[in-house]
Amino acid sequence: MAAYSIAPEVYLHHYERGFTGRDAMGWDVNLQFAWSRIGAAKTCGVPYAADKVLEQLIAKYGHSESEHSLVGIDFHHLQSKSLPGFCSQARVTEVRQLLSEFERGQFVKRF
Repeated sequence: MAAYSIAPEVYLHHYERGFTGRDAMGWDVNLQFAWSRIGAAKTCGVPYAADKVLEQLIAKYGHSESEHSLVGIDFHHLQSKSLPGFCSQARVTEVRQLLSEFERGQFVKRF
């Protein structure tokens, strides 16, 4: 994940199995998980309280709003939007549930 543009199949592999090791690009792997799901929400048109989610991300992980927005969420949004069929019903359902948790500051460790 060291390049800005990633082969779609590589991104999908990490979306499903985690952005770990060097593919986490130095970021907390659970933060990468959250960013990927928030980016997926943008890709799939799932509404969420962006200000509240950003506030909770900053409270949990630190970093600035622009780092979360541009380096994290928008990066993942651009990667996921290049994947045909990415917005399956299962993914949309997962993202909706997680965003509800993220809005409340609940970031479960996944990796």
